[in-house]
Amino acid sequence: MSRAAMQVPSNWKTSKRQKTPRKSEGVRKKTKWASESEECQTLDQICNDICSSICQASKQPLSNEYQDLCFDSIITAIPYVQILEKIFGGTEAPMFKDVPILTRKTEESFMRECMYPGERRCTMGSQCECMHIDRAHPFVGVELLVGEQSTANCTPQMCVLCSRKYTQKLFYDMLYRPPSCNVGCSQRYGVITGVEDEYNPDATLVMPPNGPLHCMPFPSPAHHRNAYKVVYRVTNKYIVQSQDSAFRLPSLEIP
Repeated sequence: MSRAAMQVPSNWKTSKRQKTPRKSEGVRKKTKWASESEECQTLDQICNDICSSICQASKQPLSNEYQDLCFDSIITAIPYVQILEKIFGGTEAPMFKDVPILTRKTEESFMRECMYPGERRCTMGSQCECMHIDRAHPFVGVELLVGEQSTANCTPQMCVLCSRKYTQKLFYDMLYRPPSCNVGCSQRYGVITGVEDEYNPDATLVMPPNGPLHCMPFPSPAHHRNAYKVVYRVTNKYIVQSQDSAFRLPSLEIP
């Protein structure tokens, strides 16, 4: 059919329609540019700000209720990998003997909330992984102390789930980072695999032979929120992990 037969009005434009800019678009781009142009604080500057805040807070009377500290501003300002490099010294490889080995039973005994006198909550506070397993029953897990750590000789530590989460993050970072870069040891502890009632090797993270083995010398359980559930034992909240992660010897019975 020809153009005349269609009787297209002469005031129609057949060229590609141009995008009409919205009034708010310019404002949004300007705001984004302003935030990107701001200079990021260094780790030393953030540490100085924290120390100054602590000194000022020490002069004020303590509140009767404990408030969770929010580290969002610190974590978003500087990558957690850079923070760990400052802590572990960057290129220094730890000795294998410094990484303790925990059994599955020991791990599960700490997958709960605080119960006994002297126990402390996970250092992540309201950002603890135990808060996200069951939104109907959130709680902050008890800190996991490994090796020679105790409440008297160390600062508050992470719980089992938070330790697994950040070990898993560092595990994948190590696989894709340049070989010359590392942040020391990426795990707080290791686990046993391939033994009855311990972990199934398929449910753990293992550094491949071509990876930086010194960063993760032992297997570590993989972390998936859907592999846990919250249960009550008497009046205390516990985390129960999937039984699929446990190793079972093959049955010798002929079906």
